[in-house]
Amino acid sequence: MSQRFFSAIGFAVGIGLMSFQSTLLPAAAAAGLLIFGLASVGAGIVRPCGWVFIGLVWSNLFAVWSLHQRPAEYWFLDQIQLSGSIPEQSKISDDFVRFNFEVESVNNEKISKFGSPKVRLSWFDDYQVPKKGDRWRFTVKLRRPRGYWNTDVFDYEKYLFLEDITGLGYVVSGERIQRGRDTDLSVKMRFSKRINASSTLLYPDLILALGVGERGLITADRWELLRKTGLSHLVAISGLHIGLVAFWSLAVIRFLIYPFNFYGGIFPKKYLAIILSAFCAFAYAQIAGFPVPTLRAFVMLVIGVSAILLLKRVSLVSILAVTVFMFAWLIPSSIFSTAFWLSFAAVWILGSVFDAGFSRSKNELIPLNASRNRFGLLIPGVKRLILAQLSLFVGLAPLIGLLFQEISMVSPMINLLAVPVFGLLVIPVVMAGVVVSSIGLESFGDRLIGLGDFLIFLVFNFADFFERRSWSVIQLGQYSLLFLVIVSGFLLCYLLKAKKIQGIFFLSGIGILAFNSEPPQQFSSGEFSIRFIDVGQGLAAIIRTQNHSIAYDFGPAFGLFSPAKDSIERSFRQHQKDTFDVAVVSHRAADHAGGLASVKSRLKGSTIVSGQPLINGDRRCVFPMRWNFDGVDFRFLNRPDIQFGEDNNKSCVLHIKGKFGTALFTGDLERPAEVALSHLYGRELGADVLQIPHHGSHSSSSTLFLSQVNPKLGILSRGVNNRYGHPSDRVVSRYRQRGIRILDTARVGQIYLVSRRSGWDETTYIDRNVRIWRSTD
Repeated sequence: MSQRFFSAIGFAVGIGLMSFQSTLLPAAAAAGLLIFGLASVGAGIVRPCGWVFIGLVWSNLFAVWSLHQRPAEYWFLDQIQLSGSIPEQSKISDDFVRFNFEVESVNNEKISKFGSPKVRLSWFDDYQVPKKGDRWRFTVKLRRPRGYWNTDVFDYEKYLFLEDITGLGYVVSGERIQRGRDTDLSVKMRFSKRINASSTLLYPDLILALGVGERGLITADRWELLRKTGLSHLVAISGLHIGLVAFWSLAVIRFLIYPFNFYGGIFPKKYLAIILSAFCAFAYAQIAGFPVPTLRAFVMLVIGVSAILLLKRVSLVSILAVTVFMFAWLIPSSIFSTAFWLSFAAVWILGSVFDAGFSRSKNELIPLNASRNRFGLLIPGVKRLILAQLSLFVGLAPLIGLLFQEISMVSPMINLLAVPVFGLLVIPVVMAGVVVSSIGLESFGDRLIGLGDFLIFLVFNFADFFERRSWSVIQLGQYSLLFLVIVSGFLLCYLLKAKKIQGIFFLSGIGILAFNSEPPQQFSSGEFSIRFIDVGQGLAAIIRTQNHSIAYDFGPAFGLFSPAKDSIERSFRQHQKDTFDVAVVSHRAADHAGGLASVKSRLKGSTIVSGQPLINGDRRCVFPMRWNFDGVDFRFLNRPDIQFGEDNNKSCVLHIKGKFGTALFTGDLERPAEVALSHLYGRELGADVLQIPHHGSHSSSSTLFLSQVNPKLGILSRGVNNRYGHPSDRVVSRYRQRGIRILDTARVGQIYLVSRRSGWDETTYIDRNVRIWRSTD
């Protein structure tokens, strides 16, 4: 393996280390690391380590530039007027449009063009659709970027930081200042409109993803199937698609120019065909919008074509190294993408396996007269396809396991069919449909698209058959992940016929990283934990005992998105459990029950209890319903003989009593129900931990109720700067006067509490996840 390749990887790793920094490097430390790195590279000693230090300094310079573009505080205080331009196409949903906006002036004051901030806006009522290149003037209300602060789930703030999005907000009013070029005439827009208007296609979302790189319409269920079957790479325009476009365009162009001579035969026709096929690949990448995987594939293609034209012999490893260096220097944010590492790892594995001589063994040499035998090329081709899929499965398993904590066991079998069908049929047919439709032959283009849709239907039915098997996806625990890394390391080294031991040490290092991940905590009898998930303005919590799990509310849902879903799924994977034993839906409010549908697979066989069972559950939460799990007592305090008209006062009140601690869940309980419970139960309401009723509303947390519960800790689950004004200042003052500490999900994110013999342990998201890009104001 070349020193250049390891240096490139070292540089990329150094940039990636910025993900773990809580503060920027001091200037003196950055200068020292840079000098040491340059000295190491110049001396040729431990050169990859030197590039790690250089990469770390370079990523910090990138972070300084990005943080410098953050808007001033007054942008977020009240409505402001912004003028600027639309840099890319808007995303249209059912009842709103979302788009990025490059700000040129604020309240009619110009901003330096060198540091023009970019914000992401949503336009709801009576919206118009801003088009790429248009200049607009908007009155907006902005807020700082803020995601859901939950452990081991997608970090939305990091994503926005890397995308240079410095603010989020909504449009109050807007007017177009200047029209850009008419994007309705673009190939992408015309094709998208035609596909969206079709009522006969079964997979219009996948046709758009393959044809023009538009993946925003792929449904959540479809993504789930793609993930479980290992087919996600087929709908992301990347190396496979760029390579196929170049290959097929090369074949067509060579056929078309075969009868002609250029410059008296001085300029070889094959070189002209190669150049033109590269331009075809560029056009395809341009239509797709040059996302990172597409750009990576196109850069590698250009390097390869340049080497051919210059009569230079360049190895795949060298092409990979140059591409990594280019991306790391010019687009350092791409290094933080999981797609970047997966795509590069896949290309390296395939290149290494086939360079290792597997395709050129004596038993697989293709005879000179193979062209006369229709099956002469078929058997070696099938062998290479099988080898490629097995190598990718084995080689990528540790990386996929670390990133997603699961492995698709059916992906090699499905890809054996899907890759050749997509490569030889679906992608060429869909691309031909795009081209034919763009030149005015819409009817013929529709037939080609229909054929592509039918082929996708066949592949997905085949994939769906395997995905329904119980063993299709294996969830990985800590020790199974370590075992997977070790076994895959040895198998991959065998496939590569590695004569050096560095590969094993490298993969063992990944194993050590996996081993350092936090293991699921074990409880003894009478101990329990509570995880309050950050769902914004809403409530969702998971209670666990030694062998059982209970859900209390599921937070809101926004269309197909549920903020609680990923945290719930992650919790189940960590504990290797499939369903809740009991699911409590406090009442029908959308910010408590909205996310219920998103985790319906976790409710099979569960006892569902609700304050409004005709709407959400099959049983009503009333006294004397109670149960005991592993020495922890659960009981509902709602009395069937006391009825309230307000939905909030129908919330399930759940009292939890372990051997070493107590907790009380109240949902959206308000003052009338609090007073009634206080008179009925008195000191029996007592609890160490209180889920603060109704997100701290002024209508709850009455003085009488707090005196009876007498908690030491109050948990406040609410959204940042929510439109309800929660929590009330008077309510917060009431808690403080009684010496009750408050942990607020809007300030600390996810809250994890454990009741043990030694007392209550508490951990919050922000305790371990302060990062450069995170706003903790």
